[in-house]
Amino acid sequence: MGVLTTDLVRARLRQGRIYPRYLDTSDPEWISRATVLRGLFADHLGCSLGALEEAIAALIGDETDFQVRRGLVKLLMDETTTAVQAARPPAEIRRAVFRAATDHWPVVDEGTRERALDAAAQELGLSRHQVADGLYADLRNHEVITESRLPEVPALLNRYNLALVQAILLRAQRVVVTLPDPRPARARQLFRIAKFHRLMHQARRLEGGDGWELTLDGPASLFKATQRYGLQLALFLPALCHCERWRLKADVIWGPHKVQVSLEVDHKSGLVSHTKERGTWESDEERHFRASFKKLKTPWTLRRSTRIVALDGRGVLVPDYVLTHPDGRTALLELVWFWRRRSFENRISLLRSAGPANLVIAYATRMNTGQEDLPALDGVVGFKGVIQPKRIIEACERIAI
Repeated sequence: MGVLTTDLVRARLRQGRIYPRYLDTSDPEWISRATVLRGLFADHLGCSLGALEEAIAALIGDETDFQVRRGLVKLLMDETTTAVQAARPPAEIRRAVFRAATDHWPVVDEGTRERALDAAAQELGLSRHQVADGLYADLRNHEVITESRLPEVPALLNRYNLALVQAILLRAQRVVVTLPDPRPARARQLFRIAKFHRLMHQARRLEGGDGWELTLDGPASLFKATQRYGLQLALFLPALCHCERWRLKADVIWGPHKVQVSLEVDHKSGLVSHTKERGTWESDEERHFRASFKKLKTPWTLRRSTRIVALDGRGVLVPDYVLTHPDGRTALLELVWFWRRRSFENRISLLRSAGPANLVIAYATRMNTGQEDLPALDGVVGFKGVIQPKRIIEACERIAI
């Protein structure tokens, strides 16, 4: 499912904090309303999107809960697939109809309209009905609903509450996630998920060494790519909800007057993830990289890293891959997606001073979220859309130990 738009967010501001107005998922009234909405979508499978929207408008009207029900509709609509259905491409049908209309001009009544449609149908080898239906079939409200992946009502209500928080996070400047006492495998998994969603982040151990703190840059802190990055941050939240204990605090710019407020949620907030836990998080670019690597005739092998490397108390490194040579040499590979020059250079400086000497850093040149490009740096490999295995191996040959 998608994320709510700002106009659909119900929240209250009080003493510098923003509080999402969650639904009571056990309330019989909301269960009933959500059931009716879900049924409306199910009943319109095979109908036009316009027909569904008219039915929704007639159902909701000007009710006082308009904003909530529109939010539920948004979530259901995100799970609804539509398609253009016409006997011939609509643009082709329109050209034929317009040519026929010229011959039957002026088209002033139903009789001349039908004659124009008949002439176009004869030209195209279609029936009048097919021509009429296909004339504007590519307009959004004429598209036909072909699939609805509708969640059950309890899941829909839980998804609404999660979506409220996600929509607020789209306006975040900074997000701090605290994991008080996670298992090492759980911490490593969450770090990997942050990297899977290409979030700019730093991690450090809490004092006493019993937990972790993960600091994420928010979309409101970026110069560009904010919408794309913001969606990735929103998609990180369902994964966080799988953790046993967690706390999230975000600095948010909210409302037309751009007031700075704080959002705080944790594992006691009642948020339920709609995603399944996955042990392996891998982007399309990484899958392509792994496939390309396998095709190379090289003695080097590539596998996922399972390490968390402490950086002298100033952060951690979670390498993406380990490359191994038959002679025993190894190199670590770190992938960087969204980045800004200053923070990236600071990160590289930290890795150079406190990280492993056999680390290769590969970064996506097109995902610079600041104003300045990155100068050439030793041991740092840039890539555009595709990670090039040969360049990675060349770097490994230089620094592997």
